[in-house]
Amino acid sequence: MKRICIPIASAFLVCAFCSLAASAEVNIEELLIRRGPVSLNIRLTVNNPSQVRQLGPVVAKLYARANSSAEWVPLRTWNNIETLQPGYRTSRDFFEENSSFLKQLADGGQFEVRAVVTGPEATKAVERISPYQTWLEE
Repeated sequence: MKRICIPIASAFLVCAFCSLAASAEVNIEELLIRRGPVSLNIRLTVNNPSQVRQLGPVVAKLYARANSSAEWVPLRTWNNIETLQPGYRTSRDFFEENSSFLKQLADGGQFEVRAVVTGPEATKAVERISPYQTWLEE
């Protein structure tokens, strides 16, 4: 009986070590703020830089504020990002027409957006902040 328990325990420890050594990750590849002739668009691109499949749901939260001393205001949460295969990416777009607050910020000419992304198998949440100023587009 003792001989059976030791190999089973050893196999369990090896499997546990393998799952810790190869964890899935999510990364914010880009957070773009683009102003067209009619409206403003925020594009969030998320990728999986690891060699392991990232199971879903991957959750991405988008915030905005007028300046660095203002409070972050939630704009949108996407929780429908399913499995991300190794090396794959996906993008989500948010338009100012979907938020009167973002439209107000865009009309002011200067603001910041923030994205926070988490995955159920990721070792940490990732965050990126991007500023927007109208003079950058001229």
